[in-house]
Amino acid sequence: MTQPIRIPVALSIFFAFAFGLSHPAHGYDTLQLRRAFSGGSFCATVSWEPLNPNHFSRLEIHGGLTPDFTPSDTTLLYVSPNSTDTSAMVSGLMPDTRYWLRVVSVSTEGRTERSSTLTLATGPAPRQDAAYYSQVGGRGAIPGRFMGPTGVAVDTDHNYWVADFKNNRIEKFTESGYGFLTWGSTGTGIGQFQGPTGLALDGRGNLWVTDSRNARLQKYTVGGAFIKSIGTAGAGEGQFRLPQGVAVDNLGYIYVTDLGNRNIQKFSEDGGFLLKFARPEGGDPSQFAPSGIAVDPAGFVYVTDVRNHCLHVYTTEGKYVGVRGRPGCGSGEFWSPLGAAVDLQGRIYVVDTGNQRIQKFSRQGAYLGQWGFRGRGPGQMLSPAGIAVGENGRIYVADFENDRVQQFIPLSPDSSATGR
Repeated sequence: MTQPIRIPVALSIFFAFAFGLSHPAHGYDTLQLRRAFSGGSFCATVSWEPLNPNHFSRLEIHGGLTPDFTPSDTTLLYVSPNSTDTSAMVSGLMPDTRYWLRVVSVSTEGRTERSSTLTLATGPAPRQDAAYYSQVGGRGAIPGRFMGPTGVAVDTDHNYWVADFKNNRIEKFTESGYGFLTWGSTGTGIGQFQGPTGLALDGRGNLWVTDSRNARLQKYTVGGAFIKSIGTAGAGEGQFRLPQGVAVDNLGYIYVTDLGNRNIQKFSEDGGFLLKFARPEGGDPSQFAPSGIAVDPAGFVYVTDVRNHCLHVYTTEGKYVGVRGRPGCGSGEFWSPLGAAVDLQGRIYVVDTGNQRIQKFSRQGAYLGQWGFRGRGPGQMLSPAGIAVGENGRIYVADFENDRVQQFIPLSPDSSATGR
């Protein structure tokens, strides 16, 4: 069963009970939607009573903004991974919003039954710690557009690079958002990609790209000229199954998260294998799913764990330091976090993908702020994936399902209005 969220007493909790049952068809019993608790601004715990779960192949939670919503205008959809579950947390909700919810059961024969409908109101939007500034992209295959951007890297001149996952290419933009360089195509050859995911610039001005489905790491000049490729498919030293994030520290060492092998590897500046990191002690080690990675100037490595919904901390020598965060949607909690970045002051930024927001923390782990929520408007997000922070304080977020990269200006007391 999915573990319910602990709801602080101070929250204003809205809940409703549903008493009506849908009418079973073909002689099958169905289920009853019991209640939904708001966990704050971004998530809710929904519970139901399956009267005969043996006939269910899956359960779906549908949500709409009107009482009579249909599957075609469902605002949210959650599929329970276990048909015997009786509760689940639904993340990525919008703040200050009233939802109508129902549970749909799908039988092993493909027949569907739906529960009665109840209402749920989420909490107010938390204080936003950064302001929307600009964006580039939009869905498409022509230069300047994306189909699922995942990784971002920014240099000292405020140029930034974007990994375009579905178009299998890299695009470069100036600070003003003008795109002037594109390279890559679909394939397994030199300069080709199958799902580029993470990006990182090294101290020599080279760009490292995790080529996830080709199980390798590619190195380019900032002008797009291929330099080398490291890694092959496999589970051994220097091998990958699904590399995701990449980071380079001040000494030129390279760190790569491998989702398929559930490990983190460290390489020398020229790409030679050095070590694998210890397995984490936080969360369920068997569910360890490393994704984003960042290294701070003090020598700590931060790794997002998309299945344990937390952030792991290591030394650059692979020693495990500890875990930060837990599953949820409150401040300092995560749901399926992907990207991570560190600024010049050592503050950590985490892409809290399931909650459709960015969270910021001090080096010591103190929560500092957040911004963003579900949507398609400026400053809103749909499955954000990658993040980078420029030396001027600007923050770049790869907004995967919105096919764009958004730029934000921090609004903390220690930042100026321009982020410089």
